[in-house]
Amino acid sequence: MGPSRLPRDRDHGAGVFAGDLRQSIGMSATLLRAAALSCAALMATDVAGEDIDRSAVPMPPFVQAAMPGIGKVGYVGIGSKTACTGALVSPLHVLTANHCLRSYLPALAVTFTAGASLDDASQWTRGARVIRMETVDGEFATDVALVELREPMEEIDIIPLADGPVDPFASDLAFIGYARDDPERLTGRLDCLAFATKPGLIETDCAVVVGHSGAPLLVQQGGELRLVGTVVARRSGLLETSIAVPLPDEFRAVIEEALGT
Repeated sequence: MGPSRLPRDRDHGAGVFAGDLRQSIGMSATLLRAAALSCAALMATDVAGEDIDRSAVPMPPFVQAAMPGIGKVGYVGIGSKTACTGALVSPLHVLTANHCLRSYLPALAVTFTAGASLDDASQWTRGARVIRMETVDGEFATDVALVELREPMEEIDIIPLADGPVDPFASDLAFIGYARDDPERLTGRLDCLAFATKPGLIETDCAVVVGHSGAPLLVQQGGELRLVGTVVARRSGLLETSIAVPLPDEFRAVIEEALGT
């Protein structure tokens, strides 16, 4: 599934972020800044007043290698056409967009593939339970869900949560996910800017496509990328933008309990 279009069609999918990667992977701030500049060079066309393309671009290979906790959410036997992005936020939990999860199918049918490594069974597992917010149709602020996995993924580096409240206007943001038309490599942006917020939502200037729904919205803290929200929709118009939902407090409590923090 992919991002939802606002205000009309729900063409599900979305998510990207810039900054530093885990120190445990040995990625320096210099490398990440170079990646951000590389992405900007690929997309910027701000010449003679032309618009800048804010579309997702392929992430450098070292970014994909350093973030295996970003993977794909799908269903057993249904295939990649239903795939969204998900973020492993504890060995036992994946955060994604609620509209990616069909209410009429059991949690056991949900699959999560870490790092899109389809040839590695150790990076693939099923769901055991889906934790949802109380959802009202059309309310994007509740379009997030937490999938509890059948077995913990202890060998995969998780995507850490941001510490404390984050002011999106004072932060460099990013989203990283798997587009349906480019399912084997991470795509996104490392230089997103928030320009509008509504209660329970963050809107950025980065465009997303089908498959990016459920992708983590990230912020740099303490020399690493940390999750601040989940991409759930896109807005079409004069400017393509993305809509993200900040991590709900009730989900943070579940995740922190699983992590023992």
